[in-house]
Amino acid sequence: MFFKKELTNAGGVIRTRGLLRDRVLSPLFSKQTADNGFLRQPITHENLDLFIVFKGATTRTSSWQKACERYLHRYLEAVNWEVSFMGTLDYLSTVKAAYSSKTYRDITVCIRDFLRFVDIDWAAKIKLPKRIRKLPD
Repeated sequence: MFFKKELTNAGGVIRTRGLLRDRVLSPLFSKQTADNGFLRQPITHENLDLFIVFKGATTRTSSWQKACERYLHRYLEAVNWEVSFMGTLDYLSTVKAAYSSKTYRDITVCIRDFLRFVDIDWAAKIKLPKRIRKLPD
């Protein structure tokens, strides 16, 4: 699936991954303006698969990768595979009410990382909840 290219630069070798480099030029990443002024973008399974492969290359454990994939599938199904700012906030508010604070933070981190990967500008506006550190009794 991945192919590596070797480029020379000032006497050194730079290895690039073709699919991750070409995702910027892909027409899958075309943006549309929503009614509320924020950008919305239809997401495809290819976008999700590329992120999962990227996350697997940078993540230490496979359990976090599987959990993140599960969180993203639930999120994308809830917003009908069209990402918008208000839809994301609505989804995160329902998650906050239904799950513990640690799980809510994990889901928020995963969604925010995915939105940054897809290059959505308003992903930086999603604030992470603080970590709750429990003191021993």
